[in-house]
Amino acid sequence: MKSEWQLQVNRTQFIKALRSTSRAGRAVAGAEAILRFEDGELILDLAGVSCRVPAVGEWPPEVRVPGGFLKQLVTRVPDIDPLPISVKDGRFYLARFAVRCTTRSRNLPTPINELIPANAETFEILMAQARCSAEEIDAGGATPLVTAAQTKLQAACAKAAALLSRYRVTPAALEAMCERHIEDGSRRFREADAGVVRQIAAAWQLLAPYGAETDELWEVMQSCLRQGWENPK
Repeated sequence: MKSEWQLQVNRTQFIKALRSTSRAGRAVAGAEAILRFEDGELILDLAGVSCRVPAVGEWPPEVRVPGGFLKQLVTRVPDIDPLPISVKDGRFYLARFAVRCTTRSRNLPTPINELIPANAETFEILMAQARCSAEEIDAGGATPLVTAAQTKLQAACAKAAALLSRYRVTPAALEAMCERHIEDGSRRFREADAGVVRQIAAAWQLLAPYGAETDELWEVMQSCLRQGWENPK
């Protein structure tokens, strides 16, 4: 494979594409961005957020750069149109900006990017990982996402196991419990619900001796909210 490639891209459309991909959530931005050239267009793909930019020139079948690099470029695109981008000796260049990159000789079809939403939480990334092979995850540039999500789950289980250590609970037992929910996609709360979870936990600590369960508390909260909406004072 050649070691040097270059494209001329439409500056306005390229900036628009960078802005679209930069809207991906923080976790998704940790994926690899994949740049391909097909039918006169440069395709930027970041974990399912895909944009096309008119372009001319020669390009490898696939170029990968860190997803966060695209966000950094949004406000740094030079005032040149058409805009030159290139790959040389394992580096991606846009004017004076450069970053390491890798080139691939082929692009395997993969469903991974369709399974990971733009603002994916750890649970959603792991749920997508459970439905794809390692090869499919790699083909979509999602390996860094999956690795980070697995590390986060392991850390959470290790911390929870430490709290329950007197009962000889192990991190592996808690990981297995979480993985069952990940595989079937079942959960009641999201990471964004951390404040609600803390409130339920505090209430349950007070009411558990009286038979209350966390699911019951959540149902009572939901019921009271609905009644408040239906019968505002």
